[in-house]
Amino acid sequence: MSMHNVNDDLRKITTNINKNLKTIKNDSLKGMIEFFIDVRRLMDKVPPLVPVGTTGNLRSSWFVVSAIGDVSREENNATKNKKAGRLSVNDKIAQDNFVETQKNRAIASSNTSKPLVIAGFSANYAAYVHEMIDANFQRPGAGAKFFESALNTKAREIEDTIARKIKNR
Repeated sequence: MSMHNVNDDLRKITTNINKNLKTIKNDSLKGMIEFFIDVRRLMDKVPPLVPVGTTGNLRSSWFVVSAIGDVSREENNATKNKKAGRLSVNDKIAQDNFVETQKNRAIASSNTSKPLVIAGFSANYAAYVHEMIDANFQRPGAGAKFFESALNTKAREIEDTIARKIKNR
């Protein structure tokens, strides 16, 4: 076998390895997104649930963003109403949430070296409510540490979720 053929073979092998690594990276990212979707569902099924006030803003401010974009929502009603020249108080709250989500999207999109997913609540008071241990929330089953509790419950599953995504490609 000539040296030229060996180099060609090595190039093909390297190309295939890089292609497979990119696929694994994308599948890992999909697995991470799926994990956070499951975490969000859990916060509405197993106490402590996400507290809901009069507007439901906290609950609806959930977002999941990654290098591949915003997977939790696209243009919201506030953005549509702003374009139409009308913006209510609730629209202002939604717009603030949208801006916060966009900031996190920019952070996630700037990371190209490894899979990155950012999830959370964009309401500016989310962390405060999360830590209100002695609060008496309106929603039955709602309580402090709702996000932390769901993460802890699902934590053992994240590796399995990612591995399943990679394996099923």
